[in-house]
Amino acid sequence: MAIVDGAAFGPEIEECMSMMVGSDKKISVFVPESFEYLILKSGVIEIPKSIMEETWNYADSVKYFSWEEFYTHYLADLTKNGIRKYSKARLGEYYKTAGNVDKVVSVLPKCIRDVIH
Repeated sequence: MAIVDGAAFGPEIEECMSMMVGSDKKISVFVPESFEYLILKSGVIEIPKSIMEETWNYADSVKYFSWEEFYTHYLADLTKNGIRKYSKARLGEYYKTAGNVDKVVSVLPKCIRDVIH
């Protein structure tokens, strides 16, 4: 099983897929847009539902190279003050509490949740 950041892992997916096809093992790969996407989708930070359901209406392609860049900027800007401050360099303690970890895990596919728990 692998959970990878879709934006970062994208260039490596072809090699990974060829290894998976040639393997006799059961292999699962979950490729969300980004870790920031998982945080926002999980409800750890309350945001309007439309941000996740209609990202194309918010992630201006002139300003953001990718949706990952939009999610990162949005999350960092939304949480820039206080204990929820998000940094790509180091995950804050707020995000590591059992309740918040459970929220992020809840948005993973069931087959992955089953392996984690």
